[in-house]
Amino acid sequence: MPEYCRCTLADRVVSFFRSPPGKAVGALASVGRAVMQRFISGAQSMAGALVNAVLGPIRNATNAAT
Repeated sequence: MPEYCRCTLADRVVSFFRSPPGKAVGALASVGRAVMQRFISGAQSMAGALVNAVLGPIRNATNAAT
């Protein structure tokens, strides 16, 4: 589309899907990678919180005993 075109959102969506298939697949793959990375980051964060929830009272008891 020409740079000067005042295209609607619908025009842009249609243009996107008319573009070479590799462009659409690449965009979807990028979104998929981002979703998976956020899922992994969230799981790691929850694992860290679980470890702290278990070890926190043990550390407190150890520190109180010394």
